[in-house]
Amino acid sequence: MAWPSTPLTSYVSNTVPAIKAFDLNAFQMGVNGIINGTYSHKGLVIDGLGGALSTPTSGALTLTQSGSSIATPNPTIPLGSFHQNQLMSCVGYISSAGTIVRGVNIKSASYVMALGYYLVTFNLNLDPGATGTYPVFAMPVVGGASSYYAHCSINPANPSSVNVFISNGAAGGASVTSDFAIFACIG
Repeated sequence: MAWPSTPLTSYVSNTVPAIKAFDLNAFQMGVNGIINGTYSHKGLVIDGLGGALSTPTSGALTLTQSGSSIATPNPTIPLGSFHQNQLMSCVGYISSAGTIVRGVNIKSASYVMALGYYLVTFNLNLDPGATGTYPVFAMPVVGGASSYYAHCSINPANPSSVNVFISNGAAGGASVTSDFAIFACIG
């Protein structure tokens, strides 16, 4: 592993070698690259405090500040600012048979034929504050009729799973099967 992940030269106070201009110039170049956005990063943790040691996930931006509230009016988030609960935590495409076609943070999916709904379980707890609510929605996709509607019901016993009901929009809203997309954010 090369600099900047390892030192160019190890220095011990009051001993040789003297600090080299090459090392100082490399340090300045590295700081300038970070500030000017011309240096890539392994990962980044933004915690609103700064100065704490962290272990970022490779290739990830980790946000710890929540911008969500049950108060009315909700908090105003300045344009260009992102908080952890404004970003999609789970995204998936589920087939009409209840199998995961593609997704991120989707642990399992199945169609519960006897009850007429899909059970989708995520890899993480979407309700860490135990508020009983979190933003999750589903929508029928190509393959289902345009008049199909999806409704998500959170499982209070397991804040990592939801029931997705898809209806045909007719009187009484009969349960139907359809491919659907599901999206969730941490509440």
